[in-house]
Amino acid sequence: MPHIAITGDLGSGKSTVAKMLCEKLGYEYLSTGNIQRAMAAQQGLNTLEFNYLAMTNKSIDEKIDNYLKEINKQERLHVLDSRLAWHFVPRSFKIFTTVQPAVAARRVQGDAKRTSEGKAESISQKSKELLERQEAEN
Repeated sequence: MPHIAITGDLGSGKSTVAKMLCEKLGYEYLSTGNIQRAMAAQQGLNTLEFNYLAMTNKSIDEKIDNYLKEINKQERLHVLDSRLAWHFVPRSFKIFTTVQPAVAARRVQGDAKRTSEGKAESISQKSKELLERQEAEN
């Protein structure tokens, strides 16, 4: 069995699916989103601000990319909740999740664990923020 790489739209349930697979298969869970949120918090930034910083500071992406390349060499199997794990772990089983923007905005806005992203004034505003973030990450 190979590593499993899950990617997809923001708020589409990637983390939920990844954790369910880990529980069912006994794989280890790895989220590059969690890594990025921790790095952002260390610098006093929210996720969107950190993504903009990463656009000009290529060492941020390189650090995460190199970490994924090392995972590719490990025998311990992982479910990788990551936008680009499929690229850095080429022999992985790949899953793509998708969601309508308004549904994603409601899910993210209502997720108490997403403290680094902040709450928007409305679902419409959160939808706009998610679109900006997705564009910044691509």
